[in-house]
This record gives sequence, structure tokens and C-alpha cells, in this order.
Amino acid sequence: MRVIIHLDIDCFYAQAEIVQDESLRGKPVGVQQNQTISTCNYEARARGLGKMVNHVEARKLIPDLVVIQSHMELYREESAKIFERLNHICSDCLVEISGIDEAFVDVTERVNQMLSLGNEHVFYGHSVPTSHKKYSEDDLWLVRGSEIAHQVRETILIECGYQLSAGVANNKLLSKLVTSLNKPFGQTTLFQLGVNEFLNPLMLRKIPKIGRITSEKLFKECGYEKIRDVTFDSNALSKLTRAIGETTALYLQSACNGVDDSKVIPKGLKKSFMSEFTFLPVSIKSTALLTEKINILCEDLSQRLVRDISKNQRTPTRVIVRYTTVANNGKERAYRSVSSAKDSLSITGKMSVGEIHKVVKELSFETLKNRLSQEVDYHELFRMSVGLYDFSKINGVTLDEMFNRVAQKRSISETLDSDYKLALSLQKEENNLELAMMKRRRTEKIPKSKIVQNNQTQTSLLRFIKK
Repeated sequence: MRVIIHLDIDCFYAQAEIVQDESLRGKPVGVQQNQTISTCNYEARARGLGKMVNHVEARKLIPDLVVIQSHMELYREESAKIFERLNHICSDCLVEISGIDEAFVDVTERVNQMLSLGNEHVFYGHSVPTSHKKYSEDDLWLVRGSEIAHQVRETILIECGYQLSAGVANNKLLSKLVTSLNKPFGQTTLFQLGVNEFLNPLMLRKIPKIGRITSEKLFKECGYEKIRDVTFDSNALSKLTRAIGETTALYLQSACNGVDDSKVIPKGLKKSFMSEFTFLPVSIKSTALLTEKINILCEDLSQRLVRDISKNQRTPTRVIVRYTTVANNGKERAYRSVSSAKDSLSITGKMSVGEIHKVVKELSFETLKNRLSQEVDYHELFRMSVGLYDFSKINGVTLDEMFNRVAQKRSISETLDSDYKLALSLQKEENNLELAMMKRRRTEKIPKSKIVQNNQTQTSLLRFIKK
């Protein structure tokens, strides 16, 4: 039995602005990015304002709407502060940050400890309505999970000032799906016997990774629109396989039955940086205007990259530009991507923000320009992002590269192979091999006599590496 909590910061961008300026509390607030209101608080939503609405139309709908230009740097800083606190609160749990405003927490081990103590339990929040009057023994685990979710949300509200909503279930898929049921600042638990009853009425697009194009294909080729259409069809797997392939078909069938074995995995350093714009259709009317938009994206990336270089001593080597267009019928097409050549992005650790900005901008525009001139007109652009990928270390080589050099000159003994595996796991981001070996000795408590015996071999190894 697993207990997974999904946490979502309510209307994060708008809430961040309100936390900075308490005079906004209780007023309808919208955050503007480019020409659109990208998100708004619940006071604005209650009056009919949705996401991605033209700012002029938004003001017509809500004349007293407070419109604030987005401050992405603020949102990233506040996100880091909130999730740093979450990691501290849940230091004995697995925490996986998902984007700027969501996280999954596997609290199974903590719940197990709570149950072993036999203390009185209290259920917090809401449960998904079900016709079942009985509960399984496993549901007590989820009740304990609701206690932890409540404690986490209250702590972050008091210490950071942010309201979070939560979902509690036995896997990541279900916990995420129920989080939105009692927003804002609510939490919902899905008990075992109510899983199918909850899932069946939902549209297939509610399932992660099943987008508009896939769902339209499923309806056209299989007649499937809701989850119940899949679960009630005994031939569903064969139909799904023909329509979307075996891998996706197996995933979708499992998801429709509430099965998700994916683990909560704490993430290390980001593998990429990305900045995105959404345009109004037909708003990009010239190459100059497209260049201006790319310039804004690259300026944001450059500022973030300088801080990452200083902190993590690494630089990206490739640019990927993604974009989507609007068809004649007004529907958004699928994302397309175009990548620069490998190692085509030349950035050094001594470059200024301005120098990095120029290099990234020129390569991004060149990468995108050739593709657009062949496929679409600029005015068809609807959404575009620029991303930096394939990071490499500055000043030195990685442990993998160190041992590859040695392997070319001599066969690595069993002892050295063991040292390599331990060093790699202990020092993934460091170039100091000696420190990794020292950590190994401390971890395994190797006798001093053995260290002396191995010292000559390790010294020889380091001498080879430095060559």
C-alpha cells in the first residue's frame, strides 16, 4: 500500500503578487503575459474570467480587474522558497517537484510509523463521494495521509503565506486528479473502493499525456470519449493498440482502471531551461516582431543561466525551439520542435549576461527561421518556447570521462571498478576524485592498513587522469 500526496499552489502567479501586496487581497487579479491574461485568482474566476484571455476582453468582462504584468523571476524565487520548506517538513519522505507550482510526496514510510504507534487518527479535508458504505483496511493509511497533507499545507501557509490544495490517494495519477476537486485551499482523499466510480465519468483528456489530438483520434477511431468507454469494453486494448500503439494503449488502459506504478522520484539539477510565450493568432506579422519576441525569451533565459553557471559550474551546448500554430479552423496544432546542432551553442563561464543573451538569441532565431520559412507563415504562430539543453561541466571533466581515459590505457581492476561505482554515486557533480574515495573509506570504515595498501594504486590512477 502506498500513500501519495499531490500538492498544488493555488493560482500561483496571482497568489504570488497578492503575497507581495496585501492590498490586492479580495480583489479580482489577473496576471498578464504578452497580450493575454495567463492566469487569475479565484475572485476573478468567480466572475467568469478564464485563462489565456486577451487583456482587453478581460477588462471588458471585469472592469475593476487588477491587471499585473508577470514577474517570472519572483515566481521562481517564491517557488524555490516554498519547496525548500516542503523538503524540510518532509525530510523523511520522497519529494518530487513537478514544475513551478506542483509536487508529489510519498509519505508511505511516515504513515507506516504512525500506524505502528497506534495513536488516534483524525481525517482531514474532503473525500470523493461514493456509493460504497464500507471501507477497506487500506483506507486507514489514506486517513493518516490526510493528516500529513493537512499539516504540510498549514505549515506552508503560516511560514510562507501561500495556500495549497492537495490530493491524497494510493498513486500519483489519482492524487493529481482529485487535487482540483476542492480548490482553492482544500484537500481531497480518494479511498480505494471509490476509484472506478470516480474515474468512469471523466473525459479521457483528464488523463496525463492524453492531449487533444490523441483524444480526438480515440473518439474518431474507437468511439471512446470518457474513461468508462474504455473500462466497459472488453476489446478495448486491441482497439487502443491499433489507434495509438501498444505502449500508449497499455498506459491508457491501466490509467483508466486507476493503476499507476510510477514512483515519486526526487529530482537533482534541472536538465534544461525553457522560456515560453503564447501569442494571439495573427499577432506576429513580421520578421522584426518575431525577433523581438525571441529576444524577450532569450533575455529571460540568459539571466537564469548566469546564476546557474555561478552555482553549478555548467553550460548548455544546444538550443531547441518549440512552436505550435493555429489551423484555418482555429484549432491549435501539435507542438513541433527544431533543434540546433549538437555542441553548436558556445558559452563560457566568463561571459556576461549580455554576451550570453546575444549568442542564445542569434542561434535561436537562426534555428527557427529556416524551419518557418519552409513550413508556415509567421502569422500562424500561436505558442513558442526556447530551451537550453545538454549541459556540460566547466573547468574539468566528469567522473565518467576520468575513468574512460584510464580505461583506454589499462584494464581497470575489480577494486578500481568498485571504487568507480561508489565514487560516481557519491560524487556525481564533482571532479575531485580524491574526495570521493575519502567518502568511501568513511562510509565503509576501511581499516587504515588497507588504505595504505591502496594508496599507491589510487595515486597512480590520479596521475593517469591528470594526463
